[in-house]
Amino acid sequence: MKKIALLILLISQLSIISATEQDDELVEEYVVVPDFNKILGPDQVPAPITSVGPIRQFLNKFIARYQQPKLNAPKGSIQQLLDTGRITHVLDGRLDLRYLEITSLIGLNNIADIETVIHLVLNYNRLERLELGIFDRLRALQYLYLNNNRLERLEPGIFDRLQRLYSLDVSYNQLQEIEPSIFVNLQRLRSLDFSNNQLQRIDLGTFANLQALQFLYLDHNELWHIEPGTFANLHVLIRLYLHNNQLHSIQLGVFTGLKALRGLNIYSNKLQRIDQGTFDKLNS
Repeated sequence: MKKIALLILLISQLSIISATEQDDELVEEYVVVPDFNKILGPDQVPAPITSVGPIRQFLNKFIARYQQPKLNAPKGSIQQLLDTGRITHVLDGRLDLRYLEITSLIGLNNIADIETVIHLVLNYNRLERLELGIFDRLRALQYLYLNNNRLERLEPGIFDRLQRLYSLDVSYNQLQEIEPSIFVNLQRLRSLDFSNNQLQRIDLGTFANLQALQFLYLDHNELWHIEPGTFANLHVLIRLYLHNNQLHSIQLGVFTGLKALRGLNIYSNKLQRIDQGTFDKLNS
């Protein structure tokens, strides 16, 4: 900063005098050069300068030499978008970052007023992973859209600070599993979309803390088996989508606890057996 201030001081001391010849000769500009020995060290004083061209060259060299270089932000990161001015601030609680070819969320927390974001839209990018702790400052977040990326795994704890989250969409990614503890602090979540991934199984207890969940999308995956009791704590679930999977059978107890269920889609599977009484306690 001291060197930049020095440059400003240097420029402020340059007074440009224009002299126009009356005989239509070429107009020339001259400069009155300050005493550089008072501004720069003896080893930095330039050769005598009398015209605009050389002084401009000297100033360009000065800027190139003393300008503080920026650290290179990772290519495709939010920090890079910030540095280039493509992202500036949050607008009315919404931050829309769709279609920006983002590969990394590094820099997200450097966006002005990031704590006020309610809607965070990150779909249609190139995200392969989410850095642990990247959402920790987004305490007001209610809607998070991560669909249509390239996510392969969600780290345990990635959503732990998002206790006000109502809707989470991670559809159209490449997720193969759901960590059982990943939803432990999302007690207010109402809609969860994991459709169009590569899920093969769901561990018992994965949805145990999602007692406010009303919509669950698990369609268009590769699920081949669901343990009885998987949805046991989802007492207010209204819609459950399991179609277009690889389910061969549905055991008694799979739908236990779904007291409010109004819609269930299980078509386009490979069902060969459904235990008697499986649907007896469903209202739909």
